[in-house]
Amino acid sequence: MVHNDYLILIDSGGTNCRIASSYDSKNIINVSVYPAVHFTSNGLNEFSAYVSRLINKYIADNGLRTDECAGICIGAAGARNIGHKNAISEEINRNTGIKNVITESDTAIAYEAYFGTGEGLLFICGTGSVLYGKHGGADVRIGGWGKLLGDTGSSYSLSLNVLRGLTRDFDLYDEHSETERLLDKEHGITRHTIINEIYHKHLDIANLAPFFVKLAEEGNELCRNVIDVEIEGIAGMIDIFLNKYDFQGKVDMAFTGGLIEVENFFSDRLFEMLKEKFGSRINFKMEFENPLEGALKIAARRIT
Repeated sequence: MVHNDYLILIDSGGTNCRIASSYDSKNIINVSVYPAVHFTSNGLNEFSAYVSRLINKYIADNGLRTDECAGICIGAAGARNIGHKNAISEEINRNTGIKNVITESDTAIAYEAYFGTGEGLLFICGTGSVLYGKHGGADVRIGGWGKLLGDTGSSYSLSLNVLRGLTRDFDLYDEHSETERLLDKEHGITRHTIINEIYHKHLDIANLAPFFVKLAEEGNELCRNVIDVEIEGIAGMIDIFLNKYDFQGKVDMAFTGGLIEVENFFSDRLFEMLKEKFGSRINFKMEFENPLEGALKIAARRIT
């Protein structure tokens, strides 16, 4: 890189797409946040075209020049295999004219922010969830199958299972529960509107998670029970790692994602339960890192 060159860094997750830049491979500047388009749900062409438009907008809004961009590192939710990653890079290169485009999964850039090229485990609990890490020189990936096949411990899974519990209450009781009354007040969802909201208005189910976590904090039994089940699912994923890889000693483990980055009932309960179960085998890292830092590390290492 010459002194005028800059890198573009992108964290494209399930909830939003964050774009930033760096001139010195150390400091991140000019972070902008845009609505997300998910690669898995929207496909290669739509995803790549959308991200390319955001890149061009970001460049224009920040008074940058395309010909001075040394390259891009994007972490894209759902980009799991090398074929998808290469195809995204090629499309963004074609759409923007920027030559050096690196595509990794959003999981990979988050991991890089915490552990670099070292070994450890990272649990992501945002819109979706996955347990990702490196052990013995190999990648570890447990879960992360998407909302239909199961994203245990995610905002989507938590919210969906509260709603499922609520519909059972609708069948059991004619009287409206306090949960239903509060959900109606905050989000306009009742037994009479829930089908329309879910199937016709395509309610963003994951966005209900902060509301349900708040209800759990206030003592709501349904929300608390669902949170415990989600955390048991996370513990089960850790068990799979420890048993499958016959891990000896202690492993470093970090956490990231919108569901826990602000301290709340879910995060407190999660760490309490996991420390009780795995405290002798896992060293829990409690500090949060910015996934864009991981994108910068990858870009600085691979783009010259």
